[in-house]
Amino acid sequence: MDLTKAKKDFWRELIDMSDCEEMKNNIKYINDTFKKLGLTPVQPVINNSISILVKNDRPVNVIRLTRPQLVAIEKHLAWIKMNEISWSYTLEDEQKSLWFSRFFVTLEELFGPNDEQGTDDGYKSSFYFPFLLEFPQEKENLGYLMIVRDLKCSVYYKFAKILPSDKYADKNKIPNTFKDFTEDDIKETVRSFYKYLEPKIIFIHLL
Repeated sequence: MDLTKAKKDFWRELIDMSDCEEMKNNIKYINDTFKKLGLTPVQPVINNSISILVKNDRPVNVIRLTRPQLVAIEKHLAWIKMNEISWSYTLEDEQKSLWFSRFFVTLEELFGPNDEQGTDDGYKSSFYFPFLLEFPQEKENLGYLMIVRDLKCSVYYKFAKILPSDKYADKNKIPNTFKDFTEDDIKETVRSFYKYLEPKIIFIHLL
């Protein structure tokens, strides 16, 4: 039995069975965000997502962005001034290498192929997944960007706030965290994101 094919077929079947309305909602949200920023929506759009709960049961939709979408909104991103969060593990080198590869495969199976080179120093990473964070109960909030990338066999998370169309990010003035998404909120988002992925990483290990 081809276990690699079986694994891919399993996840592909899950995606096919997923709610089509969810995908439509993701596309509508991204297109509406682009319009609010005075940008032309980037097509075609295939944006898989997951939903997680963070601090105080605050719902967040984590929506995969494509590279063209990321590049289009880049000038409206205010990168948050805090060290990139590393989700590191006290594993032996061999175990860490295996875990790392399974983490990458899980991201690809849930959100699509890693065809991104990222922006800025993204070339230093072998994978680079940009996500749009939607707060469905906060219509006035344009959302945040979350980058999940690798560096030296560790996974790093980086965040930016999406600014309104009449504001542009000054790269010489990198802000601290914002009131609507504090440092604690960011750390809780990372924990919740990994908590969602963990059982799927274990499933891949069993295959």
